[in-house]
Amino acid sequence: MLLAWGLSVFSWPLIVNRVIQYIGTVSYSCYLCHFFVVYVIMPHIAHALIRVAGRPINHYILFPLCYLAALALTVGLSALAYRFVEQPGIALGRRLIARNEARAEPLAAATA
Repeated sequence: MLLAWGLSVFSWPLIVNRVIQYIGTVSYSCYLCHFFVVYVIMPHIAHALIRVAGRPINHYILFPLCYLAALALTVGLSALAYRFVEQPGIALGRRLIARNEARAEPLAAATA
């Protein structure tokens, strides 16, 4: 709550910027895609990083690398899902609602 209040008073550029705003735009797609990235893709990336190093990697190095890779993959897949799934779905929903409202207007006028 204090963070939200503080950001309403002063928008700190490290937190309020175009990248974070874009991630906010695709956040629902991020929520849906991150499970796939974390459970399906990241184990392969972690093993690939270890194979490339040729020896065990310190967890203090491996975790940030995997975190950044997961973040990049999640946002990338989410951008695609937002563009090709979420936006067309929203447009379809709006058309269906408009069609249902157009059908309901004559019925409402007839019963009034």
